[in-house]
Amino acid sequence: MTLKQKTGGVEKPVKAGSPWKKFYQNLEVMKMQKCEVVPSDGKIDAVKLERYRKICRESDIDDFFSLLVFLPGEAPIFKKLLEDPDSLVRRRGAAALASAAGKKTNISALVPDLTKALIDPEEHVRLNATWALKEAALIRIPIYTALEALTNGLFDPFYKVRSETTHALGAAAIEGIDISAALPALALALSDTSDFVASGAAQALRHSAKNGIDITIAVPALVKAMSYTNADVRSNAALALESAAEKGTQISAAFPALANALSDEDWSVRSSSTDALVKAAENLDHDARMSMTKTVMRFMESPAFKLEVEQNTMLFEEMIGNMHRIIGKVQEVEEKAA
Repeated sequence: MTLKQKTGGVEKPVKAGSPWKKFYQNLEVMKMQKCEVVPSDGKIDAVKLERYRKICRESDIDDFFSLLVFLPGEAPIFKKLLEDPDSLVRRRGAAALASAAGKKTNISALVPDLTKALIDPEEHVRLNATWALKEAALIRIPIYTALEALTNGLFDPFYKVRSETTHALGAAAIEGIDISAALPALALALSDTSDFVASGAAQALRHSAKNGIDITIAVPALVKAMSYTNADVRSNAALALESAAEKGTQISAAFPALANALSDEDWSVRSSSTDALVKAAENLDHDARMSMTKTVMRFMESPAFKLEVEQNTMLFEEMIGNMHRIIGKVQEVEEKAA
């Protein structure tokens, strides 16, 4: 490959000793990374394969991603890396593909091989394969064939795999892939012992709802997640319920939990819960709005609310403001419907 630089709009070869040579080499690599995966005759350059295996085994982690770059036409070589007897080679081969997809390189030819890697005996191979499929989904590479294996990853013994799986499924939902079959497993993941997994599951359900997937089956689990010890989980559960309500999903079963969350110690949970109830008022029917109003009024009789009234704290003022928003929205919608 002849490297060229532009001078005055005219392309000229880069001289061997030019201080710009490394810059233009990197530029060419960046150009190649944007290319589609080109058809391959299936032949493998044995010398290059061995060089890549050596990079995987011996390179420092700081240098690895710059040394092992997936290029068009190299799918057969990377397939071999994912099948290598050495788990470090498999692990880094999958990581290189994740990095490539993150730079918008088409790795679609390797989706079947990454799917097989999801059941690799080595946990970090499974983790990096999940990462690669997540990055692939985010650049709209079809990963339909990997969905069943990804869903099984929610039950992986390694919590990082479970967590990355929630993000991979969420990425698929963001890009319009129907992940309905994964909803029962995501609902179970809301009670995972890892905060990262439970929070990621709530996020995946939120993305699903926002993209038109009916998450009714997960509403009971989201209600339970509203009492999770970690605030991020509670907040993301409320956001998922908000997205569901926005699409007209019946979330009446969540009203008591959302109303109680108006006094949550975490601001993001209080805010998300308020937004969820406002969306419910906007998009659900008259009976649901009346049920929600009664639930909010009952909350005003709760010990938590009365305590804030007695202490007259800033939280009390915030709760009053949030309840005005909710009841005000109910009144507004009811007046329009009259």
